[in-house]
Amino acid sequence: MIAFRREDAPLYLTGAAAVCSVVSIAAFEILMALALVALLLTRQQWRVPSFWLPFSLFVLATLASAAASGHFRQSLPQLKKFYVYLMLFLVATAFRNVRQVRWLALGWALAAGLSAAWGLNQFVDKYEDAQDAHQDFYRAYIGDRITGFMDHWMTFSGEMMMALLIIAAIVFFSTDRKWAVWLIGIGAVVSVALVAAETRSVWGATAV
Repeated sequence: MIAFRREDAPLYLTGAAAVCSVVSIAAFEILMALALVALLLTRQQWRVPSFWLPFSLFVLATLASAAASGHFRQSLPQLKKFYVYLMLFLVATAFRNVRQVRWLALGWALAAGLSAAWGLNQFVDKYEDAQDAHQDFYRAYIGDRITGFMDHWMTFSGEMMMALLIIAAIVFFSTDRKWAVWLIGIGAVVSVALVAAETRSVWGATAV
C-alpha cells in the first residue's frame, strides 16, 4: 500500500480538478481552490509555466481592451474567468515527472470517454423523441444537440477535440504501450460523439 504523504495533497487535488473539468465545472473549480490551499499550506515552491510571457501579454492586452472600451464594469464577468487559468500554474507546480503527467492524461481521457458515451446516449434519446413526435430529426436536433456532461454542445465538442489530441499523443508518442488498446477504444467513442455533436467548426479544428 502506498502511504499518503501530506505534500502529495496538491498533486492529487490538482489531478482530480483536471479530470473533473470534463465532468463538472463546479467540481473542477472547487477542487482547484482546494489544490491552491494545499499548495499554500505545504509551502511548495511555485513553478511558472514555460509559456508565461505570451500568457502575460494576453492577460495585459485583455485588461487594456476592457479598460479602453468604456464598459469595464460590464467586462468583469469575463475577466473573472481568468481564475481558471490558475490551473496552468497548479499543474506546472504539482506535477513533476512524466509518469505523473501520463496518469493525468489517462484520467482525463477516461473522463472524456464517459462524457462521450453519455452524449451518445443523449443522441439516441433525442432520435427516439423526434420519431415519437413525428418530427424531422435534423431540424429538431440542430438546436438541441448532445452535450455529454456539459451544458452546451460547443463546450462538449471542444472537450472531445482536446481528448482526441491527448489520446493521439499518448498512442503515437508514449513509450508505455500497455494502455494503447484501451485508449484507441476510448478514442473511437470520442470520435463518434464528436461527429454526432454536429459542431462543424470543431470538426475542422480537429482535422487540422
